[in-house]
Amino acid sequence: MSSDKKRLYSILGGLLLFGGLLLLPTPAALGVPAHRAIAIFSLCIFWWFTTPVDLPVTGLVGLALVPIFGIMPASQVFAYFGNQAIFFVIGVFLIAAVMMKTGLSTRLALILLSRLARNENQLALGVLLLSLGLSAVIVSHAVAAILLPIVLEIVHALKCDHRSRFAKRVLLSMAWGTVIGSNSTLLSSARASLALSLANAAPPAGYEPITFVSFSRASLPLVVAAIVPLYLALRFAFPPSGISMEPAVKLLRAKVAEAGPVKREEWITGAVIGGMIASMVLFAGSVGLGSLALAFSALLFFLRIIEWDDVENYVAWGVILLYGGAIALGQVLEITGAAQWIVSDVLPLDRVPPWIFLLVFSWAAMILTELISNSGVVVLLMPIGLKIAAASGINPSAVVFLTVLPSGLGLTMPTGTPAMAMIFGTGFLNLKDTAVRGPLLSHLLWAVLMAIAFLIWPMLGIQLRVGG
Repeated sequence: MSSDKKRLYSILGGLLLFGGLLLLPTPAALGVPAHRAIAIFSLCIFWWFTTPVDLPVTGLVGLALVPIFGIMPASQVFAYFGNQAIFFVIGVFLIAAVMMKTGLSTRLALILLSRLARNENQLALGVLLLSLGLSAVIVSHAVAAILLPIVLEIVHALKCDHRSRFAKRVLLSMAWGTVIGSNSTLLSSARASLALSLANAAPPAGYEPITFVSFSRASLPLVVAAIVPLYLALRFAFPPSGISMEPAVKLLRAKVAEAGPVKREEWITGAVIGGMIASMVLFAGSVGLGSLALAFSALLFFLRIIEWDDVENYVAWGVILLYGGAIALGQVLEITGAAQWIVSDVLPLDRVPPWIFLLVFSWAAMILTELISNSGVVVLLMPIGLKIAAASGINPSAVVFLTVLPSGLGLTMPTGTPAMAMIFGTGFLNLKDTAVRGPLLSHLLWAVLMAIAFLIWPMLGIQLRVGG
């Protein structure tokens, strides 16, 4: 079947689902606005799965349908685009743009890799650690965009063909490193900010706002624990083939020399980013993450480190639109009572033991992120999860963490994360390379996460039950 036919069938299938749900009798406990909200949300989910158009377009269509069908006034719906999380995401992208434009991130990558390119094992480990480390301060898909050209140059310098075990290993080291690294801090991914905004918009009983420090406290044990399994999985799946690293070392050293001494712009960028992170740790609770991210981003414009023309080339505006639409749709489900009806009348998860709910919920987040974008997973699960938490005495913060972190374990499909899509696009990898290893590793890391949640988080002050 041609791609045009698939796209047409996907569009028609979504519209038929939408129309069919609207024609169903409205349950007495639901109400017409909530009924229509569920139909719109189902349409968006169907199109997020089948992607007949880009994900941001689907979110905007869903947003437009809310006032068209009289669910909520347009002024109220579009006001959700003023959510602080949107501006935090913009600030995060601006910081990533500055690091890419000034060459600071590339310099750091080249220096580290040039010192680790002694053999295949060290170079692959260096790429993995660099991907994880950079993702702590730069949004993860920007890290993938920075590192992929460098990794490909190394692969070509070593004359690797498309069957090369080393090429597959080093590309997966980069991709899996950024996927897991996207869990590191609030700067690592936009989905964490999306989850926080959904929780903060209508906080359930017992919810305490999640800060930069509290998020990192919950996430970093998983990121650190993942390093050894990731390295070993790739080491045994793609063992060394005896390639001489000399061409790679020469290439990396030449590029370091070509970059010259550290420039003024790079020093200033590093200082501003350091100040921003320190401010987020100290003042995010009183000032807000979005305000701080924008303030420090604006400072880089005043210092003439970056111009607006540069920003237009680096910032993923489609992601911004997707998140704005996702936040609005999540709020529509909450305000109309649709989320509450799903929890009370459709799903039995509020009547199972809390530990079973957390296991099932987090596992669903991990599985779904292979099929749709991880931001779509957050939008789909968060409203339901927070309602169940309120009814079951579960700490809502735990629900946020167990939505965001499992949705950062997509190691198989190209659909869940930009990094995976990028490496599949190089031609060195195909689905056979990840179809078995990816799910096995994802499930192993999910089990590690759940062990951390039940055993380590309480010692760090993160309780799974309200008051527990």
